[in-house]
Amino acid sequence: MIFVDLYGNDNRHMGHIKIKWSSKIQYNLENCIGSWQDLSITSPSDQDKTWRITKSSTDLEIQCNNVIVLQVEISTKCSNTTRWSNTVEKITFNGDYDTA
Repeated sequence: MIFVDLYGNDNRHMGHIKIKWSSKIQYNLENCIGSWQDLSITSPSDQDKTWRITKSSTDLEIQCNNVIVLQVEISTKCSNTTRWSNTVEKITFNGDYDTA
């Protein structure tokens, strides 16, 4: 599992991004999309995978080996647009759950 916490201004926790592998690759965005969702596009079959997470004030994009596997329009998909539209100042990998 990839587990990334996002922090905005004043070290305020915005939410987290989780990606897990089961029969399908799934993701969860805390304070945005509350339940586990299947990635609509499968990740490349390469054994080594490089993940890139990009967030602007309006969009979140996740790439795997330069292939876009998720695009989320924050204003229409997130339940808490106030948190998710903030600028990310810091990220941390949650070592209790992150196994990637």
